[in-house]
Amino acid sequence: MVTDNAKSCRRTGFFSKFLLIQQILTASGDHLAGRSFCDTPQYSKIGYQGLIRCHIASNFSTISWYKDVNHTEVLLITLDGKGETQRQGHYSVTGDGSLIFQRVTIQDDGNYTLLIVDTTDNVLQQKVSFVAVVPPQDNQPHINVCGLHNSCLADNSDITTITCYLDNVRPAASLTWYLINAKDETRLLSVDVTLPGDSYTYSTSSTIVVSLLPTKLMQHFRCKARWPSRKFEVLSANVIIDNSKKTSLNETKVTAKSFRTESLQDLHCGNVGETVDILVWKKKSSGNVFKTIAYSFFDRRQHYVSINPTFKILNGIMVIGPITQDHQGDYLCMASEGIHQRYAFLHLHVHSDRKYFCEETQYAEIGERGQILCNFPSDFVAVYWYHELNGTFYPLIIFEKGRKTVNAYYEGKLDVLENASMVINKVTFQDEKNYKVDFLDVHDKVFTFEVHLVVTVKPDQPHPLIYSCEDTNFCFKAYKDNECHVCSIKNTKPAMQLNWYRLYFGKEESLKALIASSSRNSSTHSTTATICNAALPKKLLQLLICKATWPVPNSQPLEAHVLVDASSITLNLTTMAIRSKDVIQNFKTSLSCSKKATYFLFMWKKRDFGLSYFSPLVYMYYKGNATITVSNSQFNFQESSLTINAIRREHEGTYLCLSSDGANAEYAALDVIVLIPPDPPYITVEQCNDTGDICVIRKQKGSIACFVSRVYPKVSLDVIARERDQIEFFNIVRGIQEEGNVFNSFVRAEYLTNRAYRERKITISCLASGKGSLTFNQERVMYIQIPGNGIETPFPNDGATSILIKWMVGVIAFVAVAVVVVVLVILACCQFRTRA
Repeated sequence: MVTDNAKSCRRTGFFSKFLLIQQILTASGDHLAGRSFCDTPQYSKIGYQGLIRCHIASNFSTISWYKDVNHTEVLLITLDGKGETQRQGHYSVTGDGSLIFQRVTIQDDGNYTLLIVDTTDNVLQQKVSFVAVVPPQDNQPHINVCGLHNSCLADNSDITTITCYLDNVRPAASLTWYLINAKDETRLLSVDVTLPGDSYTYSTSSTIVVSLLPTKLMQHFRCKARWPSRKFEVLSANVIIDNSKKTSLNETKVTAKSFRTESLQDLHCGNVGETVDILVWKKKSSGNVFKTIAYSFFDRRQHYVSINPTFKILNGIMVIGPITQDHQGDYLCMASEGIHQRYAFLHLHVHSDRKYFCEETQYAEIGERGQILCNFPSDFVAVYWYHELNGTFYPLIIFEKGRKTVNAYYEGKLDVLENASMVINKVTFQDEKNYKVDFLDVHDKVFTFEVHLVVTVKPDQPHPLIYSCEDTNFCFKAYKDNECHVCSIKNTKPAMQLNWYRLYFGKEESLKALIASSSRNSSTHSTTATICNAALPKKLLQLLICKATWPVPNSQPLEAHVLVDASSITLNLTTMAIRSKDVIQNFKTSLSCSKKATYFLFMWKKRDFGLSYFSPLVYMYYKGNATITVSNSQFNFQESSLTINAIRREHEGTYLCLSSDGANAEYAALDVIVLIPPDPPYITVEQCNDTGDICVIRKQKGSIACFVSRVYPKVSLDVIARERDQIEFFNIVRGIQEEGNVFNSFVRAEYLTNRAYRERKITISCLASGKGSLTFNQERVMYIQIPGNGIETPFPNDGATSILIKWMVGVIAFVAVAVVVVVLVILACCQFRTRA
C-alpha cells in the first residue's frame, strides 16, 4: 500500500507528495517505521547552533523533517535528492539528512520526526527527542560551607548540616552525597529538592546531616551532580570536615626541627605516601589556635590547596620556603590514608646564621660507630652536648678549650671530635632520641641546635622478596586470573616504603596495592605489598616492579621484578602465523625479533615439536641505561635477537618472541629445524670406495646399493641412468631406518645392460631428496664401463626387453615403407604413358 501511494505521489507532483507523507505519518504499524537512523534524545545548548545528527544512506529521493506541535506534525524543511530544499529560515539540512538549528531557543525543545522516501519509493520514518539545554555556569556544583569555591576544608565546631546545590540548569540535575574512605564511596541519605529557576531552568539542592554521622579526626564528603547531557555527565564538589577541635590530641610528644632562613625545606607527616587521601597542615597562631595553612585531597587526582603561598604540599610532602622568622612556631599535621588516620605535632626553630648548623634528623646504623655531625668552625670556645630524657635535656659531654668532660655513665661510650661532632662508639636502640648542642663561638655568642637521631637497621635481604619468585629478584609468571603477587621486605628500621609499579612506555606507573606492616618488639619493621592480576589490564607482556625505598639519606631503592606473560590468553597459539628456518647443527644461529626503538620488554619462549605449551628461555628489559637479562646459559640475547652459539638437535622447536613497551605489543613465531649432515658427509655406494669420488663399475649385469647414514631429517634415495635405453633396473628396494635421533636411508637395485659393439660408458646417479639432503651433495655419480666385442647382443629373454629386436623392427618398417613408395611411383608412370 505504501509503495502504490508513493508511485501515485510521483505522478501527481511534488505538492501531492507532501500530503501523502502527512497521511503516512498518522498511520501506525508500518513495517519500516521501527528502523532507527538517529540517536535519541539529542542535546544542544541554548543560544548556540544546534544539530540533530542522523545517518542516512545516500540513495534517498526526499528527506523531510517535522515537529510535533500540540500533537500535530508541522513540516519544517524538505530536501530532495537533487539538493533542492523548501524550508523555514530557522532550519537547514546537511547532506546526510541531519537537521541544523541556526540558533537554539527554548521553543526548539520537543519531539521531531524524520521521514525518508528512498529511490524505490519505500517510506522510512524516525522519531527523535531534542532537548535544549542550559549548562552549569562554572561546570561544578557548590557546597554552602565552601562559599564560591568548589572544594574546601571546613571546621566542624558549629556545622550540623551541609547542602550541595546546582542552580539554573536545564534539564534538572540529580545530586548525590558520598562519604569517602580510602577511595571507596559510601552513599549517604539526603534531602533533595528541585525547584524551577529563572524562566525555563531548574535549581536542585541536596542536604545531609553531619551531626548524625560517627565523628573521626577528618571526614571527606563528595557531592556528585549527574546532569543528563553528554558533555556534563558527572560533576563533583568536595568538602573536608576538620574535627580536630572535637578530638583529644596529645600535644606532649613534639618533634623539633631547626632550619636556616632563606632555605627551602621539606616536612614529612610520618610515613605518608604520595597518594594520601587527605593531608592537612596547620600552624599555631598568636591566639594559641591552630589555623590551616595547606591541605590536599584525592578526587580522581591529587588536589593541592595552599592558604599561604610559602607552604605547598607536593606528593605528600610539605615544602616550606623561602624560610623566614615568621615560619618559626608550632605545627600540626593530620593525614588520612586508607582506613588509618594519624596526626603529629612539630616545633620549627628558625636560625639566621648560615655558618653554623646541624641537620635536624641524622641516622646511625645499629652496632656500628655513629656520629652526630655539625658544621662548626675550628676556632670555637666550647661545645655542650645534651640528650633528652622524659622531656628534659641532661648533659652528656663538655668540650671546652680542648678539654673533654664526659658524663661518667657514658664514659667509653661517647666521644667528641675536634670539629665538635659527637661520636657514639657502638650504636644501640637506646641511642635513638633527641639531642641538643650549645655552641659558643669566639664572640661569646651561643647557637643552639636540636638533632633527632634515628637508629637504622638495614634489611637482611638484598632486594624485596616476591614470594612466587623464590630468592631471585627477576622471575617470569604466566598470567592467571586468580593469582596475586605478594612482595615483602623484612626487619628494617625505619620501616621501608613498599610499592608496586608497572613499566609503561618506559616509565614507572604506580599501582594501587594492599599494604600491610608489622613490627617486632617495636624495633624493626616488616612490610608486604600485594597486587592481583584481576586488577591489572590483560597485556601480552608487562613488567611489574616491587620497589622498597628507605627514608635514609643516600640510600638506594631496592627492586624486584616479575614479568607477567599473558600470551596464552591474548594469542591464539594454534592459528598464529609461523615462519620456518633451517639451520645446520653446531653452527651459530640468530633469531630476530621486533626492532622497534620504543620497545623495552622482550621475551623468548620455546615449544618442542609435538607439544602444546611454551617454556620461557630468555626475558629482559631496558630501564634507562641499565639492561637486566635472565637467560638460559645456552642462549645469548642482544638487541632483541636470540643467539645460539652451537645449535643442536635439542634446540629444535617453535620459538616465540614477545616484545612490548608496556602498552603496545608484537609477537613473532619461528619453526627452527636443525639439519644434521650425514656421516660420512656424502652418498656412499656399496660397489665403490668410501671417498665419495666418481667410480667405475665394469659389469654388464649386477646390483647397485646407495646409502646415507646418520642424517636428520630423513631423506629418500633413488637411482637413475642418463642412457635409459641402454640399461634396465629391476628388483628396486628403498628403505629408511631410525637410529637414535638420526636416520639411515638406502636404495638397492639390480641392473642389466646390452653388450656393446664397441666400448661404451653408462652414467648412473644416486639421488637424495628431502629437507635433510640440504646439508650434502644430493647426487652421487658412477659409470658402468661396458667393453666392446664387435657384436650387438640383445638382452637375454629373462624378462628384460631386447634392444636388438626393437632395432630390427624399425629397419623392417623402413623397408616396407620404401617398397610401397616405389610401387606407387611405377604405377603412376604407367598410367601417364597410357594416356599419352
